Amino acid sequence: MVPFTKNGNIFLLTSLTGLAAGLLISWRYVPALTQKAYGIPSCYLLAAYAFYSICLLGFFMGVPVFNIALGLPAGFYAAMKCAKEGKERSYITQTARVTAVFMLLVCTGSAAIALHDPYTARNLQGMLKPGFEITDSMVLALIIIGGLSLVAAQYMLTSLTGKYVLGKIEEGIRK
Repeated sequence: MVPFTKNGNIFLLTSLTGLAAGLLISWRYVPALTQKAYGIPSCYLLAAYAFYSICLLGFFMGVPVFNIALGLPAGFYAAMKCAKEGKERSYITQTARVTAVFMLLVCTGSAAIALHDPYTARNLQGMLKPGFEITDSMVLALIIIGGLSLVAAQYMLTSLTGKYVLGKIEEGIRK
């Protein structure tokens, strides 16, 4: 029994307590952490990116399509680092290359799993229910074309995000 509450209010009380604690911690510590965020060594950033890539791949059951979303924060971070630390614009291009390499690794791992499973074509047939039979060669073509498209899209998304954000920052400075 929690004091000062009725049993029906326990979920509301714990939710509001957690919200208040989160807001208090954010108010106290986030501004200081934000100032130091752009000085984080690259090895830690790569480790965090790898962690989230693996998490997304696992969350979406081995389908790497959603890993492309990681290009947005990577491009944003690269642009902010250029603006705050005076890095060259080429830092955004380097970041885009790194995210593309990670996407290539993720797609390769996903492809290895899909090609190792003898039931991939049948599983796709059951999920998608197309009007034709999905063959192993179609799965292979989808893996190659889809994987290369994802790598290119990841590079472009990271690069375009970084350049857009940096352009907006520079435009704001000129005003």
